Amino acid sequence: MSRFFGFVFAACLLAIWTSTTVPAANPDWPKSLTLGTASPGGVYYVYGEALAQILTEKLGVTVNALPTQGPVHNVKLIESGGEQLGLITMGVALQGWNGTGEWTSGKRFRTMRALFPMYDTSFQFLVLRRSGISEIKMLDKLDVGVGPRAGTGGTYVPAILKALGLSVKIGNGSFDDMAKDLSSGGYNAIAMAGGAPFPAAQELEAKEPLHFISLSAAEIDSVRKGIRTSAC
Repeated sequence: MSRFFGFVFAACLLAIWTSTTVPAANPDWPKSLTLGTASPGGVYYVYGEALAQILTEKLGVTVNALPTQGPVHNVKLIESGGEQLGLITMGVALQGWNGTGEWTSGKRFRTMRALFPMYDTSFQFLVLRRSGISEIKMLDKLDVGVGPRAGTGGTYVPAILKALGLSVKIGNGSFDDMAKDLSSGGYNAIAMAGGAPFPAAQELEAKEPLHFISLSAAEIDSVRKGIRTSAC
């Protein structure tokens, strides 16, 4: 790990405990950095904005948060030099590193380096309570929003649904837009992959009751086996 990225790592882990004094930036460092986040309404979007502010303060280098489609997009941007920092999930990172995901077209993305862990990513399927949908199998043949195509949901949720033997109509878009479409009937359900609480879900639930669909032990086992053999 380079000396600069080592400092980034330390700043992220010790931001709460370090002093508020801004260090003088090394003259060899860049004047600014770009941090790829994800789409509005998602956790990465909020997390990235806050992290960019912390890094700007602690490094003495301007760090700009960039809205993106999510992990796949961020891996590609890091590889091309379009951003220097990015928020990604480990499953997507593994696909990119080994060139195994469909989105890689067999190319290995090995410019990226892991700096620090964020949190465990949860997959949440949510519907309007008034829809009457209570089980994942009831989504068969229905419209399901999975987030931006290059996000974790866009990468993994289609594979999860396939592993469960479900044929759904997949939709892509920002989480803010998907939440609005769910409320208006454009989607029967939306799948969110990220930390909790999820901003778009919080905003929607403030307007009307939601139902979060749980998978059975057997369904979880089917997903684990299906993802292990096909996605990575």
